[in-house]
Amino acid sequence: MVTNAGGPPVKRFIETTDEEWHTWYDTTFMSVVHSVKAIIPYMKANKWGRIINITSVSVKAPIENLIYSNSLRLAVIGLAKTLSFELGEYNITVNNVAPGYHLTDGLERIIVNKMEHGISREDIMRQFTSDAPLKRIGAPADLAGIITFLASEQASFITGTTIQVDGGLSKGTL
Repeated sequence: MVTNAGGPPVKRFIETTDEEWHTWYDTTFMSVVHSVKAIIPYMKANKWGRIINITSVSVKAPIENLIYSNSLRLAVIGLAKTLSFELGEYNITVNNVAPGYHLTDGLERIIVNKMEHGISREDIMRQFTSDAPLKRIGAPADLAGIITFLASEQASFITGTTIQVDGGLSKGTL
């Protein structure tokens, strides 16, 4: 099972509302909880399973103006790590994939937000790629490769981890 809640809106903390916090908590975190609860009985019965959560590289290093994503996706990471301990005896692995900038609708929302603040599209694209060792934005296929691997038997000894797919953008070592 692959979970992917999509990206919450581009916002600074001061711009948020309690209602939005509840909405994005339900969308970003509780959707994963409900999905996992639904699938676990089947995976346990089969004594095999793969749970892969798509989060964001913001779990490694917060991204400016993404308060909901920066905050709530960390809860998914904690859930996955805990589940890896609880489900390992059933041969169920639980991992997270933390994408950086990929050519998706979510990235387009960030680009539009920056353009509304007076930054040109060209400058935005340069910002996204200049600090990344690979000097490019990822394609959806870049993300699909690691997800396919984690879903395979070849990844049977990998659980409870978060793998960033960001072209090297995140400066963290872990």
